[in-house]
Amino acid sequence: IEEIPPLLFHGLKSLKTLDLAANRISHLPDNCFASLGNLEILVMSRNRITSLSKEDFDPLVRLNDLQLGTNLLKEVPFGFLAERFDAQGNPIQLSVSVADGNRLKCLPPIPPSITWSARGKALPECQCSPGTFLPSKTARSCAKCSGMCSGGQELCPAGSTEDGLCGPCAPGSFGTKNGTCELCPEHSYQDRPEQPECTRCLEDMTSDTKGSTRCLCRAGFATPVGGTFLLAGG
Repeated sequence: IEEIPPLLFHGLKSLKTLDLAANRISHLPDNCFASLGNLEILVMSRNRITSLSKEDFDPLVRLNDLQLGTNLLKEVPFGFLAERFDAQGNPIQLSVSVADGNRLKCLPPIPPSITWSARGKALPECQCSPGTFLPSKTARSCAKCSGMCSGGQELCPAGSTEDGLCGPCAPGSFGTKNGTCELCPEHSYQDRPEQPECTRCLEDMTSDTKGSTRCLCRAGFATPVGGTFLLAGG
């Protein structure tokens, strides 16, 4: 199977298990699982799925086993799976197999009732990029941060889970007025954290790359250290 026809599962309200493994499915049509509110096990491993939509799995309110290993996934979106509850209001335990056989570098935060299942090594948790934060483990996207930070600090460093957090800029960088950290330009350096600017290298010294924490002698020049001379490149 390469494609799932629209409305293929329409009316299958009593279906408990759906096994679509070992096909050539690359994407899911809109509202593919809309009628499968009683589905408990969904197997879609060993296909060619390249992306996941946050809305595809929302109708599967009783799902407890989702298998997506060995596809062509490069990322799993934030808030990909919402927490599910039974008739008594208790969270439904959901096991998700997705890390093995895909091209993922990290996995998003998830509620306590959901677990990532993997035979191989565990992947690190995905983080929001600098300047954004994740409001909750069930949030479907990172939110832009607001507020201001002191000089030499970054507004909402990578991985922030609260708005307005400030963190120090690392050595080799400086804090800008808009709350971001930027690498020191060439021919300058910064060897301390949380600094509002970088220091230009002295005459006859330089830094060859951005983000330097020290300056080196230019070719043909030397600096006395402990009674000896250090030659650039030597």
